[in-house]
Amino acid sequence: PCAEPAGQAGAGNVDTAIARGLDWLASIQKPDGSWSNPSFPALTALPLMAFVMGEHTNKKTVVENAVKFILSNVQEDGGIYRKSMIPGKGGLGTYNTAICMRTLHALGDPAHVTVIQNARSYVAAAQLAGDGEHAGGFGYSRGGWFTSSDMMNTYHALEAMRVTQNVEELRTNKHERADLRWEDAVRYVERMQNKAESGEADAGGFFYKP
Repeated sequence: PCAEPAGQAGAGNVDTAIARGLDWLASIQKPDGSWSNPSFPALTALPLMAFVMGEHTNKKTVVENAVKFILSNVQEDGGIYRKSMIPGKGGLGTYNTAICMRTLHALGDPAHVTVIQNARSYVAAAQLAGDGEHAGGFGYSRGGWFTSSDMMNTYHALEAMRVTQNVEELRTNKHERADLRWEDAVRYVERMQNKAESGEADAGGFFYKP
């Protein structure tokens, strides 16, 4: 028989891999709707995004349970995280909030608009100020432990604030609109990039943190 065209075979393999991946994720979702460590809702928002963007026979139930869990972590300050004074048991407000609000926005449910607006205010307030090497960037948290900036948390914060910006138009009080100091963020990212003097192998790449 004739061989299947390479492009079609590749597409089939990808679809099969995605289907098997979603099956596996569905099979390990916890009864409370979370995945992995429930102390960090971002670890539920990440696999939830896979279901938001994919198709699965049990998608509706999986998504509803995951969203319910994420919303149970919404705090009065607008952040989406679990409060804890013990490292490893919660906190990391900026990291968790940015990823969760990005995923909630992808659902396109108007019921989540206020949660996302409040999360934007929380993340915007986490951008580091001043004139030091961390200015313009983001760390894991707004205060306390893990406030030093790094590229991973900065990336998640910038992406989340950019893709959710349309919810600002829905605010009743226009004076409450939240946004970043984007020029400061760009300068931070530029400072983190390896310059030509780093050598041909590293020039253009990025540091994880200052």
